[in-house]
Amino acid sequence: MAADVFCINLLRRPDRRARFSALLSANAPRTLDRLRFAPGVDGSALTVAQLEAATQLRRDTPPCFDQPALRKLLRLEGQATLHSHPHGTWSYAPRLLTRGAVGCAMAHIGIWERLAACSNPAQVAIVFEDDIASLAPHFDEKLDSIAGSLQTLSHSSPRPWDLCYLGHYPRPPGAGPVHGAAVATGLREVVSGVYGLFGYIISRSGARNLLKWRQRGRSSVALLPLSTQIDVALASRHGAASLLAVEPPLVHCSLHQAIADTDVQVVAHSERPRSGSG
Repeated sequence: MAADVFCINLLRRPDRRARFSALLSANAPRTLDRLRFAPGVDGSALTVAQLEAATQLRRDTPPCFDQPALRKLLRLEGQATLHSHPHGTWSYAPRLLTRGAVGCAMAHIGIWERLAACSNPAQVAIVFEDDIASLAPHFDEKLDSIAGSLQTLSHSSPRPWDLCYLGHYPRPPGAGPVHGAAVATGLREVVSGVYGLFGYIISRSGARNLLKWRQRGRSSVALLPLSTQIDVALASRHGAASLLAVEPPLVHCSLHQAIADTDVQVVAHSERPRSGSG
């Protein structure tokens, strides 16, 4: 399987770049040898004109973003997308875009567009975000095994796979199962929405399907134009797109760590109730 390996990293976050490089150096040296850092898009630096440009028609795909969603972003800019509550619980406003979410989506879309334009139909991209907390032991060997299983599926399955999560955030208690039937050793179907794009493999056909690359007519798989954060949009396609997940996961990202050092969400912290009569 021909695979390019990318890590999305904002130029103003050399700390994350160094931390991710050290993580791979210690746990996945062969992956590090193939790694290229893909410059992230700093949503906080985008002008209104640049945001508006992302709602315009493009040659090969629909617009990146839905115009009403971006206008809502500008109208409600600074409004929290994540609210912390006492006792460690959180509430999330997934349909509200932020500048950081726009930049994050544009970085992923840029990698997908490069893959979609590739002439090799077997080409895939392995994509990481730079805030991964840990990797599974023997990561390189396990990643090679998963890549081999995906290559076999590409030849044997009547329905080509689009994207395979190497890890994802846990669903809240009572939210139902994420994984369905096993399709190969270590690979399960995704049967409900999961969140997080901090580690995944995407096929060329998957990139073309999700982008609606040079396709006409309606599509139940395509994500564009986006009106929500990109991982939320992908989660909503679990019944239409062919999504797989590695089980057990190969990459881990702590939700609390990601929230504490986020460049995407706007976080509001609720005060704990005071005890006593004062």
